[in-house]
Amino acid sequence: MEAVILVYGSGGLTGEGGLSDAFGGAAIYKNDETGMCFFGIWGARNAAKFKVDLETKLNITVVKETPPARLSRWSKSKLRPKSTGLAGTRS
Repeated sequence: MEAVILVYGSGGLTGEGGLSDAFGGAAIYKNDETGMCFFGIWGARNAAKFKVDLETKLNITVVKETPPARLSRWSKSKLRPKSTGLAGTRS
């Protein structure tokens, strides 16, 4: 969690604001026994960029696996563009 905040900044209830701004949303996982929190994002491209950012800026190795915690909450900061109804049509 601290590594993510160092790269993306903080904000939000648990510090996920910078990550959410960078990727359009974030997931927060919490281990109820230890109290540790973990951040996550979704999407293959987002995950690849997230991994590269953390590994190059902090010289750490990111492991792709489910955190030892439950999904506590998620946020979405960007809305998808509204459909115009014109997809697949030609003028």
